[in-house]
Amino acid sequence: MRLLKHYEKNRALPLSKLHIMTLLSGEQQTYNYYKNVGAFFTDPLARRLYAEIGEVEEEHVTFYGSLLDPTETMLERQVLHELMEVYNYLHCVQQETDERIRGIWDQFLHMELTHLQLWADMMRKYEGRDPAELFGGTLTVEFKFTENKEYIRRTLERQRDVRELPIPLDGGPNWVMKDDLPKDWPSYRYQHVANADGVPSEEIVDRQRREAQRTERPGNELLERARELAVQFRGATDEKR
Repeated sequence: MRLLKHYEKNRALPLSKLHIMTLLSGEQQTYNYYKNVGAFFTDPLARRLYAEIGEVEEEHVTFYGSLLDPTETMLERQVLHELMEVYNYLHCVQQETDERIRGIWDQFLHMELTHLQLWADMMRKYEGRDPAELFGGTLTVEFKFTENKEYIRRTLERQRDVRELPIPLDGGPNWVMKDDLPKDWPSYRYQHVANADGVPSEEIVDRQRREAQRTERPGNELLERARELAVQFRGATDEKR
């Protein structure tokens, strides 16, 4: 599992903590979905695919979870978690244009405000601390939920060939481009074992590609991108072995 250097709770900006918790919560929810739902499929390939994705998401949860300061108390962490939910639902309420949906967001917001108040009371009772010390007197930020497809495509173009290395002892960069990976890159050994019987996601891409060749369907562009990346990755892995 990859780990990152955690923030320091007494120095990190409150918004940085909330953003990390937002990211971690999304990854945790995704991980739980794939781990819990995959076993119910009758198709063996579907079960294998969900197991593969679930394993990736488990690494993501560990990866982003390592950003949290391990010296935070459980109550401190819970108060921040509830504040994170308030923070996100508030922006949903402010930016939702559909009145009916906005009412749902508003209901969730009030639920989370109550949760925040309850956990804050517990922090005062059991730790003798004012929760306001975690985020100060005011906490405001301007952001908008917008479509991010183009941003994600640009990011993939720039970073899809970046690979992570073990953290060097000299404190230097721990990443290189795919073509510069050493032959003893630890992930090669793992892939050789984990993918000995094939890669479910690549099998799905190949199946969908064959289907797409017969008829034009929504999502063909994404499938073609995925197929190209799978071919490139297999080629790089074979060269390094």
